[in-house]
Amino acid sequence: MIKKVIQSVILLVFSAYWIITFLYCSPENYVRIKSDGILSKFESVFYQRWSFFAPPADFNFRLYFEYNDKDSLRLTVYEILKPIARQKQSAAPFNANEQFIDYIINSSVIEVNEALVNYLKVCKSEHPELSDQVNYTEAVKRFNENAVKLSFPGYTTLRNYFNIHYNTFLKEDSTLKRACYGRMILAKIELPRFENRDSLLVKGYAPKEMPVFQSSLIKL
Repeated sequence: MIKKVIQSVILLVFSAYWIITFLYCSPENYVRIKSDGILSKFESVFYQRWSFFAPPADFNFRLYFEYNDKDSLRLTVYEILKPIARQKQSAAPFNANEQFIDYIINSSVIEVNEALVNYLKVCKSEHPELSDQVNYTEAVKRFNENAVKLSFPGYTTLRNYFNIHYNTFLKEDSTLKRACYGRMILAKIELPRFENRDSLLVKGYAPKEMPVFQSSLIKL
């Protein structure tokens, strides 16, 4: 009898430890926030630096294709990634072609972003005395120069898709008959954190969008 009681207590303690550990290492959520008092006491004894989950994303990418006339004045601009995602969803489950396009374009966007990060690191190391904005402007300039000259795969893929998009969907659009050039624009749109979820209920709430990259003009 005593043996069973001891085994039950050990099992209870073991289960409670792992349940609290699972909650402690989880991303921000309603249950975790409500259990803050318990988790604070748990942290004082069983502090941990590892996690069961990858940290939640802070942003999503937005890719825009801008079309300009011969004087480089904007005629119109299209967001590219959301329509690709919608096409993939609407064609499910027989959406192998849409999944392929989604993978290729999004992978290229990530590749361009990572290349820009590396260029920025180089610029900062060369001129630490300059502001982040100045160094970032220089990084984008260098990337644009080398992306075309050296045919960077991610950039080349997006540039090819730019022409495909224009010839497939927009060439017959009357508003674009004067289009001579185009430009690719990459941006990040901020994702609200769980603890800031109340802001989503505010009328007129708009997530912050941050420009990342603007290509040189592309001849159509």
